[in-house]
Amino acid sequence: MLSRISTTTINTVGLIAVILLAIELLFTDGGIIFSLLFFAVLLFLGKKFMKRTLGKVVFWIGAVGLGLSALSTISVRFAIVAFLVLLLIQNHKKREQPDELVPSFLTEKPDRQREAERPLLKNRFLGKEKTLEQPYGWKHINITGGVGDRIIDTTNTVLPEEAVIVIRHGMGKVTIYVPYEVKFSLYHSTVFGHVFLPGMEKERLFNKSMIYHSEEEEPEAVHLQIFTSILSGDLEVKRR
Repeated sequence: MLSRISTTTINTVGLIAVILLAIELLFTDGGIIFSLLFFAVLLFLGKKFMKRTLGKVVFWIGAVGLGLSALSTISVRFAIVAFLVLLLIQNHKKREQPDELVPSFLTEKPDRQREAERPLLKNRFLGKEKTLEQPYGWKHINITGGVGDRIIDTTNTVLPEEAVIVIRHGMGKVTIYVPYEVKFSLYHSTVFGHVFLPGMEKERLFNKSMIYHSEEEEPEAVHLQIFTSILSGDLEVKRR
């Protein structure tokens, strides 16, 4: 049912919600902003120390508080009501114009081929995501994340001549392990964070972009291209 809602409609609802949020923030005393930031920090800290009992308590306090604070804003209420109205409209249309089932005579792909289409990493809004610790088959990585750490180990796979990693992330640390014999190019941008690269000192970036190319003597070496964009967090590329 969600696939029936057009992207334009969703974008329009989102734009109106952003405008309402801006108006609400301009004409209030700023308490909403403080509450959202406070509970967001609690959520982040609780997730970081989730293995401890205190971390779990802080995490759930932040999650519940952030949810209740968001529900108190006019923009979030509007988005929820608009979403429910869209679902009701699409449900009504579906009853009047049910989907036509067209028989397909194409041979289905084997399960093994369908398994090969799955990406190495998934888009995860909250939590840690990393590649397998045992050897795995390489597939280009293109993910978007919210809060948490991302670990990509390319030493457990066989890279093609041209391999690509694209990461768009909110808050958290991104770590990428690269084999010694593989040359890599890094295209990184961040609002705030640090960058750790082999043979270089830690570099602090504030609303900046950087480009780095490793140097290998073998001209035909495997080339790994890394594109990262992080709102707030560190990026570390390690050799091993």
